[in-house]
Amino acid sequence: ELVAIALENARAYRAVEELGEEKERFSVRVAHNLRAPLAAMVSMLDVLGEGYTGGMNPTQLQYLQRIRRRATSLSELVSELMVLATSHGIRGERFNIPVDLSGLVAHVGRTFQDRATERDQNFSVDAPEGLPPVSGDPGMLERMLENLVSNAIKYTPKGGTVRLGLSYGPDGRLLITISDSGIGIPKAVQQKLFTEFFRAENAKAMETAGTGLGLVIVRDIVEKHGGTIRVESEEGRGTTFFVTFSPALSGP
Repeated sequence: ELVAIALENARAYRAVEELGEEKERFSVRVAHNLRAPLAAMVSMLDVLGEGYTGGMNPTQLQYLQRIRRRATSLSELVSELMVLATSHGIRGERFNIPVDLSGLVAHVGRTFQDRATERDQNFSVDAPEGLPPVSGDPGMLERMLENLVSNAIKYTPKGGTVRLGLSYGPDGRLLITISDSGIGIPKAVQQKLFTEFFRAENAKAMETAGTGLGLVIVRDIVEKHGGTIRVESEEGRGTTFFVTFSPALSGP
């Protein structure tokens, strides 16, 4: 009887796994099929806005710009949903690649330097060489860093400070810190920070565009790599994210 129960539980577990895999495949297909027409829509709206098809009066331009903002937000949402569904479907074999976090942090810093300069922000990157690699997927880890740095720059007013650093943590793990002097996160909502589609009210007031999925993707990537993520923040005084990963095991 115990063997029969164990076999039945195993079959039920596999059935649940298959349903989850099918859900992920369906999400990727839907997002993929929506992304191309949305991109085409934004492109055509740009053509209209630039006046290539004839002039428009101020009221028409205003409505056109509002439509474009909505279409762009929807396109970003579809892209984030596709990334999240793809991330959920990735299995462990993708995480055996040695990744040089120092090089990755430096690369992401160069990517965002111009954006920070445009906002007159003091943007600094500290990525010392010689630190051990981690085992993981380079593309996913880069996406995780990009999401965190992009948020830090987006929600920090002009003239503020954004810092990206890599070091050893007190427990011997590799520690990535992303800190800013931006608007901060209200204490009352910090527990919802990694919830799908959640955005704090002060974030929505400062930047209307946003999917509420960026930090969900970040958490998913960190957890898939066996890492941890936590946040310290105070409204009006900035935010710091702490991400830790274990160094890759050396030897055979």
